[in-house]
Amino acid sequence: MRISVVTITGMHKIHTTKTYTMQDINYLFGKNGAGKSTVMQAIQLALLGYIPGTDKNKSAIFRHASADTMSVYVLFDNNMSVYRKYEKTSKDIKVSVQTMPDGVDMASIIAELELPIFNFNEFAAMTANKLKDWFIGFLPDADSDINIEDELRASAPFVDTVDDTLIPQIHYEYDEFSGSVLDKMRKLNELCKANISKYKAEATRLTDTMQSLVHYDNCPMVSTATINQQIIEADVKLQDVRADLAKYNMVSRIREQLESLRDRTGCTNEVMFKNAIEEAEAKASEYKSKITEVVAEATELHKRMAQYETAIAQYETIIHGHGKCPYTKTECNSISEIMNDTMAKHKEATDELHALSNRYTMCNSSRSQLEKEYADTYEFAQKLKAELDTFLMLSATDTSASYDIDELLSKEQALIAEISKLREDITHIEANNKYDELKSTITNDLMKANQLLDIYKLWDKLTGVNGLQSTIMMKPFLKFSESITKYLTKFFADASIQAHFHVGEKANSFSFGIMRNGAYIEFDMLSSGEKCLYTLAMLIAITENSASDLKLILIDDLLDHLDDTNIQTCFATLNNIKDIQVILAGVQPCSIDDMVIHVT
Repeated sequence: MRISVVTITGMHKIHTTKTYTMQDINYLFGKNGAGKSTVMQAIQLALLGYIPGTDKNKSAIFRHASADTMSVYVLFDNNMSVYRKYEKTSKDIKVSVQTMPDGVDMASIIAELELPIFNFNEFAAMTANKLKDWFIGFLPDADSDINIEDELRASAPFVDTVDDTLIPQIHYEYDEFSGSVLDKMRKLNELCKANISKYKAEATRLTDTMQSLVHYDNCPMVSTATINQQIIEADVKLQDVRADLAKYNMVSRIREQLESLRDRTGCTNEVMFKNAIEEAEAKASEYKSKITEVVAEATELHKRMAQYETAIAQYETIIHGHGKCPYTKTECNSISEIMNDTMAKHKEATDELHALSNRYTMCNSSRSQLEKEYADTYEFAQKLKAELDTFLMLSATDTSASYDIDELLSKEQALIAEISKLREDITHIEANNKYDELKSTITNDLMKANQLLDIYKLWDKLTGVNGLQSTIMMKPFLKFSESITKYLTKFFADASIQAHFHVGEKANSFSFGIMRNGAYIEFDMLSSGEKCLYTLAMLIAITENSASDLKLILIDDLLDHLDDTNIQTCFATLNNIKDIQVILAGVQPCSIDDMVIHVT
C-alpha cells in the first residue's frame, strides 16, 4: 500500500490547488519557503487527522489554512483514498472526512507507526523507560523458559511466611493470561501494580485509622456539634475576606494589563489608538499605490525589451549572413552596403536592451521590498486594532475600588488558623472516643498489608520493563539491531559499524546508538549527519518490521545535514529498498532526477 497522489488546496502558500504524484522514493526539492513542509504536513494531516508538533483541535489545524477552505486528499495505489476538508463558517470550523471505501479507519492502519514515523523527535525525546516500553510492545518476543514460581520466590524469599497460598495463586493467574510470554508478563506486571495500589491504599487507610486512635489530653469539654457550628461561622467570614481578596487581585491585574498596553503601544487613550491605526493604514495604502506604479513600469519595460529582442534578432540574421541574401543565399551588394550600419544598430539595440533589463530587475526588487513593507505595515495596523479592542474592554472595568491588602491577608491567616484549630479540636475529641477500639486488630492488619505491599513492589520490579520483560526481549532486541545494522553499514559505508540497544536492568538505563571500534556511542552523542543516517536506518527497520499495511517514511530536512557523498550513498541505498515508500524533503540538490519532485 503506497501513496500515489497528494492534492492540496488552501494550505499555507498553496492558495488554489496543487497535485503531486508520488513514487517509491521521493525527494521534495526546493528553496526554503517553497512549500516542501506543506506537502509533508498535508500527508500527515490526511493520514493522522492532525499535524504532529501542533495541537490536535480543529482551530489549531485551521491555522495552517490560507483561505476559508482548506483540503487535503491522498490516493493510494490500491485505489483507497482519504479526503479531509476544513471550512470556516460564520460560527465555527466545519470538518468533513471522506474515505474510499467508506468507513476506512486510517488510525488503525498507521497506529503502530504513528509516533516514530510521523514524529521522531517526540519519540526520541521520551524517557528511557518509555522508549524501552515502546520497543518491548512493538517487537515480537521470543520463546522463554522462565519458571515463574521460582522467579517469584527468589525475588521475595519471605513470601510463604506471610501467605503460603500467594505464589500458587499468582502462578494460576499467570497461566490464565492469554497471549505471548511477553503479553503474559506485562499482564502479570499490571496485576502487581494493581495490588501495590490496593495494599498501599489499605496500609494508608489502616495507618490513618491507627493514628486516629491516639489519645489526647486537655481536649475542650464541648460537643463536636458546637465546634462544627463555630467552624461554619468562621468559614463564612473567611469566604467574605477571600471575595475581597479576589476583587483586589482582579483590579490589580487589570491595572497592570492597562499599564503594559500603554507601554507596548505608546497609546494612552482611544483617540491615540485610532490615530495610530489611521496612520498605519494610510502608510499601507501608500505602499500599495507604489506597488501598482512599479508593476506598471515593469510591464512597460517588458514590452520594450520584447521589441528590442525582435529587432536584435533581425539584425543578427543580416550580420550572420555575411553579405548574402537570406532568401537566395548568394552575395548581395545591397546587403553588404548596409552591413556596417546594421552592426551599429545591433550594438545600439543590445546596449539598450541591457539597460532595460537592469531597470526591469530593479523594478522587481523594488516591488518585493514594497510588498514586504506593505505586509508589515498592514499587519501592524491589525495588531493595533486588536490592542484597541483589548484596551476598550479593560477600560470598561471599574478599577476605582480600594482595599487594604495587608489587613485582608492578616484576617485571612487568622481565620484559617482559627478553623484549623477548631478542626484539630474535633479530631482530638473523636480520637479519644475511639482510642481502644480495634487497636490490636488494626496493628496486625497493617503489618500484613505492609508485608504484602513490600512483596508486590519486589514482584513489580521483577516483572517490569527492566526485569523479566527485558530478559524476554533480549533476543528480539538483538534481531532488531541486526535489521538496523543492515542499513547502517550501507548508509555509513562502513561494514564494521553496528546498531546497538543498551537494555540494562536499572531504571532509565535503556538507550540506543552504534558500536564503533568496540566502543558504544549513544544516539545523542552522534554528529548531526550521523543522527540523520541513524534515524533513517532505524525508521526503515521499524517500518519493515511493523504489521501496518502502509509502509511509509516521512523525513523533512534530512539531506541538509549530509555532504554530497553521503547524499548519493543515501539515495543509492534507498533505491534498493523494497516494499517501503520514502518521502524526503530538503534544499540540497540531488543528481538522481527521477526521484526529485520540484516544489515551487
